[in-house]
Amino acid sequence: WDWIHVSGQMQLHPAVRCIRAIRFLRVFKLASRIILIMWRFSASVRSEYGQAVLQMAGLLFCFFVIIHWVACGWYGIGTMHLYSESWTGAHLTGESSLAYSYVTSVHWSITQFTPASMEITPTNTVERS
Repeated sequence: WDWIHVSGQMQLHPAVRCIRAIRFLRVFKLASRIILIMWRFSASVRSEYGQAVLQMAGLLFCFFVIIHWVACGWYGIGTMHLYSESWTGAHLTGESSLAYSYVTSVHWSITQFTPASMEITPTNTVERS
């Protein structure tokens, strides 16, 4: 359902949106399980080098999850159609695939966390805030 809604092929009833928001809480359950697995695995690693590599992998995983969330939020804001202009209308064509839109959003998200630049900029008040 999420991909159908994101691609704009189907409008969801507000009650279904509420259920989707409640379903989002499963992410926290998944995160706690991943943390538990990482903790158990790190307890079995005996070397300092292995511990350091495992900690870096965990931090990179968290970084990529945050980048994914920001990218999805940025794409969602751009497709809300609250204003006549949005970054999706200015930079994505009607022929742009969902994959291209996602990669563009991820690229924008990465540039917000690193000293990089990108030609995609906010075009309305909601995107700026």
